[in-house]
Amino acid sequence: MIQAIAETVFDLLYLGFVLMMGLMMLVKGNHPLVKKTGWMAVVLGAGDSFHLIP
Repeated sequence: MIQAIAETVFDLLYLGFVLMMGLMMLVKGNHPLVKKTGWMAVVLGAGDSFHLIP
């Protein structure tokens, strides 16, 4: 039971962090490489959410 709760909390924190950092890099990044890395982080978070949330 405690493992399921801990895993759920970790997954939510991970997805929130990855998506937030990716969006911040997209919005505030001045260099094209920073924007590309931001897109990669957003795509990673979106893809992970399809199998971590359900």
